[in-house]
Amino acid sequence: MVQKYQPLNLAERLQTFRSQKFTGLVCFQSDQSSSTGDKQKYFVSFRLGEINYAGIVTPDLDAIADQLSETLDHPFFKMSFRIAREQSKGSDSPRTVLSKVVATRIVTWEQIESSMQSQAESTFRLIVQSPGEIASEPNAGSDLCFGDDSHGLDWSAIQKALESPTTSAPSEQPSASLLQSKAEESAVSLSVAASADETSAEVTSAGAKNLPTILSVDDSPIVQKMIQRTLSQECNVLLADNALVALKILNKVEEISLVLLDVNMPGISGLDFCKTIRGIPKFKDLPVIMLTANEGRVSKAMGQIAGSTLYLTKPVDDQKLISVIREYTSAGGVAPGQGSQASLSAV
Repeated sequence: MVQKYQPLNLAERLQTFRSQKFTGLVCFQSDQSSSTGDKQKYFVSFRLGEINYAGIVTPDLDAIADQLSETLDHPFFKMSFRIAREQSKGSDSPRTVLSKVVATRIVTWEQIESSMQSQAESTFRLIVQSPGEIASEPNAGSDLCFGDDSHGLDWSAIQKALESPTTSAPSEQPSASLLQSKAEESAVSLSVAASADETSAEVTSAGAKNLPTILSVDDSPIVQKMIQRTLSQECNVLLADNALVALKILNKVEEISLVLLDVNMPGISGLDFCKTIRGIPKFKDLPVIMLTANEGRVSKAMGQIAGSTLYLTKPVDDQKLISVIREYTSAGGVAPGQGSQASLSAV
């Protein structure tokens, strides 16, 4: 059923949806035309009467991901979102996927909510500029909600936005400078400690604090045990069986001296993972040793293009692996990334 609305009674219309604990999608079609000449549409999602999304596109998972990628601007967000979506087995539930992303501590529920709140307020300032029509579709909205208590967006802030319409042109994304600043501050303040149920990382020789720390990323438990056994006297070893866990560890542990990275992993490959971390300034010079069962110049070239420091073919001889680790970490008395070019070509 389509109804008319006026700017002056828009808050009252929204309050009706709240009091009815409406769950679904509401489309506001403004009488004011957009830049394309069509009447501008705005979409507002309700969950049990609470607003959880407002924007100029429908609140599907891709739209929410684009919004958060733009405003949070975290170097690991896109990759962690992609992995979380794959681990959700094709689920289109924003709550399910974002819960997995939040579990990595790459971003927090507070940052996600702040981003969506900012977009919602910007959207309502645009809706209230002119009269139009309202159409509602029950049970069609997003299941997005925030925090451990699954609450919606701040209604009082939305009311204030309705009282202060803007004259700016519609935009899918609001300004994000403040959100970016908060995201950076949050990343710096993350705790290094992680409980056993949050990560599959395992530290060997934990008491040997004078040893360098490396991160081994491989989905094979057999390979990981071999690496752990071989290197236990040379360094502290953190183990990750997929890219999502590896991202979490890199985001939290500052003293990692080197990454051993399997090329062929399910979901995000080692090549994609390497390309991603090479795009982050603080990991630009981090030694990344890629391990693969594939041989040949093409494979090695792909590893070099991705930004690997060195490319080793499995199975790797124990002494050769120890030699490489010593060369690229303080275990061998050589600063990371300062190994000789002659030894690189010889391995």
